[in-house]
Amino acid sequence: MHNLLTLCLMTLALAAEAQMNRYVCVTLDNATKRCGELISDDGRELVLETPSVGRVVLNKAQIILIQDADYGTTPSMGAATNLDDRAINPDRSLQATRYFFAPSALPLRKGEGYGTFSAITGGNLSYGLSNNTILGLTATWLGAGISAKQSFRLNDNTYASIGGMFQLSFGSGEPTMFPFANVTKGDENLNVTLGVGYLTGGGGEINSPMVNLSGCYQVSERLWLMSENYYFANPAFFPANSVVSVGARTAKPDKSRLFEIAILFVNINENTSSDTGFAPLPWLSWTWPF
Repeated sequence: MHNLLTLCLMTLALAAEAQMNRYVCVTLDNATKRCGELISDDGRELVLETPSVGRVVLNKAQIILIQDADYGTTPSMGAATNLDDRAINPDRSLQATRYFFAPSALPLRKGEGYGTFSAITGGNLSYGLSNNTILGLTATWLGAGISAKQSFRLNDNTYASIGGMFQLSFGSGEPTMFPFANVTKGDENLNVTLGVGYLTGGGGEINSPMVNLSGCYQVSERLWLMSENYYFANPAFFPANSVVSVGARTAKPDKSRLFEIAILFVNINENTSSDTGFAPLPWLSWTWPF
């Protein structure tokens, strides 16, 4: 009997040790995943030792799935998971550095980045070299080149930035430059930006000072309303001095991709003899934070 009791205790001990040495990936009810070594599970809270952020305590009521995984697995190696600080920190936004196209003065943090594509303006890839400096590659239907932005924190909820875009035309090789400066008031999820810029290039054919006013308002965890508005002194790409837009940005449940949709109201009667007023133009774009 004594030997049988000893065997049972050893079996329970080994089972408990195996349970605690499990490496698991846990999916929460907001689609966020955490991967790490299972330290404890008391039925109310689950404790993981993660390779990315150390020890975390998870409420069992928020866990919808627990899966065994190979030791060292990170959420980025699994399906549709985002442990980016921008995805799990309610004070951050998945995309705060630009609206539909126009930049805000807010920076990326070092090591953060994003890629974006629009049917109207083409694609862009940007990366945070530091907490205040962004460098990017850009390609429109007119040409390709680089972009950069340097942000300056003025106070707790005000940033200023200077930057620009430089491209070479696909056809003629002529350079196009777009230096800008702006000021953003607010946080990453609720802000307004006033900017000025100067679009020049095309061998002197493009020469257009502009003013931009944009804003963002967070409605829910995965939905933001946005507006982006321009006045061009010498419009270059379509006969319009004024562009007004209203739209929204929404995130996938796993926060791995953003989708932006808007209606651009283009005032085409300022430079033409027609009396059509503001003509609507749809905007569609996609953003991938990384």
